[in-house]
Amino acid sequence: HYMQDWYHEPDLLIDISDVFEQRMKAIEAYSTQFFTAVTGAEGPQTYISTPDFLDSVKARARMLGKRLGVKYAEGFISQKKIGIRSLDALIQVET
Repeated sequence: HYMQDWYHEPDLLIDISDVFEQRMKAIEAYSTQFFTAVTGAEGPQTYISTPDFLDSVKARARMLGKRLGVKYAEGFISQKKIGIRSLDALIQVET
């Protein structure tokens, strides 16, 4: 499960440093749902329409990245055991 607004201790951390800016642009593409300095928040206030929401997304990614030793990471929780078919999946290959 993706960790949304409540913090849970993640079972899995994924390095998202290379795609973080693209990820934030994808989130911001739904600008009518978020607070922005230009438009404020449209409609009823929700958790994601507060001024601090996007800052909290960035801060959580930085915090989880620090735990992994990278700039940004995303955390996931799982009710089942997480497995891989090969240890090769754990080896980072430089291209």
